[in-house]
Amino acid sequence: MQQKNTTYILKNIISSTLNIKRLCSTSYRLILLSQCIFLSSCSIFSPVTNPSVHKFQITYRNTTEPTCTNKNKTVLQVMPVRANAPYDTVRMYYTKSQYELDSYSYNQWVATPQSMISQAIEQKLLQSCIYTNVINSVFLATADYRLSTQILELKQVIKDNLSTITLITLVQLIDNSTNNVMKSKTFVESIDNTNSPEGFVIGANEVTQKFLVELTEWLEK
Repeated sequence: MQQKNTTYILKNIISSTLNIKRLCSTSYRLILLSQCIFLSSCSIFSPVTNPSVHKFQITYRNTTEPTCTNKNKTVLQVMPVRANAPYDTVRMYYTKSQYELDSYSYNQWVATPQSMISQAIEQKLLQSCIYTNVINSVFLATADYRLSTQILELKQVIKDNLSTITLITLVQLIDNSTNNVMKSKTFVESIDNTNSPEGFVIGANEVTQKFLVELTEWLEK
């Protein structure tokens, strides 16, 4: 009788030990599973790092020292430059075919082209000494003439490994006393450069310089 009881007790001990092992094994698997789920959720919901946006500018580059000895007595009002859509945004547009127009995703102008070219025009004309003064006020108060400029196109035409940067502007010189257009001209400037955003920026600054030179010569006539 005593032997049977001892056997029964041993069986219970062995059974309990096996159950404990199974329980520990199950708990271990659950812990591993929970850790995997946690790591996966961290990967899914962690913030995605986007590439940084590079910003570029168009500026006036003064190459000569002005000698203001022959100023006339008129004042010129430089109106804010306007731009046709879609060139009135900070996007840098390029084209690879006649009717295609696209923009760079991670490269853009630091300000709209019309605002940057407005500043360049004013700086150039101030240093050209054609007029007694050059103002950028939107009011017609004391200016004799006003200069109206509109950007018709500013884009990069890509072909193979090269590109052509084109700036087309329409300029009008208006008499403020009569509101008549004294003269007008469409300026077309272009230059070749690499087919990259940096090539576009360099080319845009170059065609702007060419435009400013031709604009000054045109106003002097």
